[in-house]
Amino acid sequence: MERVYFIDYKGKTILIEDFTKISYGEEFLQALTQAEALIASRPLASALCLFDATDGKLDGQALTRLTEFTRRNTPHIKATALVGISGFLHVGAFAVSRATGRNLRAFSTRQQALDYLAEQ
Repeated sequence: MERVYFIDYKGKTILIEDFTKISYGEEFLQALTQAEALIASRPLASALCLFDATDGKLDGQALTRLTEFTRRNTPHIKATALVGISGFLHVGAFAVSRATGRNLRAFSTRQQALDYLAEQ
């Protein structure tokens, strides 16, 4: 399953970070490494990213790694939309946002997130 890829949506290039049904481990780390490289290849303040954690089983270790990831890629990000963030992940996303100073916007569906990113 391809977890990190670009799509064109309403004339915008959006990086999909598909962390659906994933647990912390090798697949998670590989996808995060791939996403980090792709984001770093974008010009500063230009990347539009959709992070989908629907049905993911991410723990404190994963959130620590996501905070590091978010902090490192911040200079390249224009906007980030989150999908599938509830319960522990909602609390974790809030913590990552506060720790990194990033505005991470959560949405109920991918469609809503894509529409938001296309407006940026």
